[in-house]
Amino acid sequence: AISASTGALLYVKSHHCVQKGMLSIEDFVQVAQTHNLPLIVDAAAEEDLRVWAASGADMVIYSGAKAFNAPTSGFITGKKQWIAACKAQHHGIARAMKIGKENMVGLVYALEHYHQGQKGVTAEELLPVAKAISAINGLQADIEQDEAGRAIWRIRIQVNAQELGLD
Repeated sequence: AISASTGALLYVKSHHCVQKGMLSIEDFVQVAQTHNLPLIVDAAAEEDLRVWAASGADMVIYSGAKAFNAPTSGFITGKKQWIAACKAQHHGIARAMKIGKENMVGLVYALEHYHQGQKGVTAEELLPVAKAISAINGLQADIEQDEAGRAIWRIRIQVNAQELGLD
C-alpha cells in the first residue's frame, strides 16, 4: 500500500519467477506518476538495456554478471536526479558493498561488447577451457546453459575434495 512513508515503487522483472497477476509496467508507471513517486525497475538478469529504460521508469537496476558476462558487478541507469541520489552514498557506509576497479573495467568491457552486438562466448568456445580444467586431478568442469534458456554459457566446476586430499 502507498502511504506518506512510501519513498519509491519497485517493479521486479525476472524470468526466474512467475509474473502472474502483476500490474504491467505501463500501469506501474501510471501509479508512480499519480503518486509522484520514483519508479525503480529491478531488471537484474534482463538482457535488453533499452526496453526498461524506455518504459518510463525513473531508475533501472541491472546485474553485470547475470546477462552481460561481466564480473560480479551491477549498474543503475535512469533520470539524472535519481542517479545523483544514488551517488550520495559514495562517501558513506557500505564500502564492502562497492566493487573494485577490476570489476568496473570488466563491466565496461562487457557493456562495450554488448553494444557491438557481441553477446559473450559460445559453448564451443568454452570447451577447451572446460577440458583443461577437467584434466586437473580432482576437478570436473561442465558447460551449462543459463537456467532461463538464454544463449549465456558458463563453466561449472566441481571439486572432488577426497581426490584432492581435502577431506
